[in-house]
Amino acid sequence: MAALVNRRKKKLKPGRIIIACILIVVVFGILISSHSFMKIHQLSRIKKQEIQARDAALEEKRKLLMELYRLTKDSTYIEDIARKEYGMIKKGEEVFLISSPDTSGIKKNGK
Repeated sequence: MAALVNRRKKKLKPGRIIIACILIVVVFGILISSHSFMKIHQLSRIKKQEIQARDAALEEKRKLLMELYRLTKDSTYIEDIARKEYGMIKKGEEVFLISSPDTSGIKKNGK
């Protein structure tokens, strides 16, 4: 019986303790680094979306500034808008409305 007790009570060797500690550190490192890589990928995707939104806003700002400039400085542009959108004409101009003839009432020959 005493021999069986001695066999069961093996002392842990310092080498095995060191290997176990290293394995624990490696496993935690892998878990932490994989989480970090996922976070980096997520932040990279968010950054790309924000850059696209910023570029779109800058393009819209550029268009609006151009429109503002044209509305304040370009009389030809203002006249063009007044004619197209509001149907305005200059003094002395005549407006001719041209329409296509009404063909809905014409009967087809032979049918």
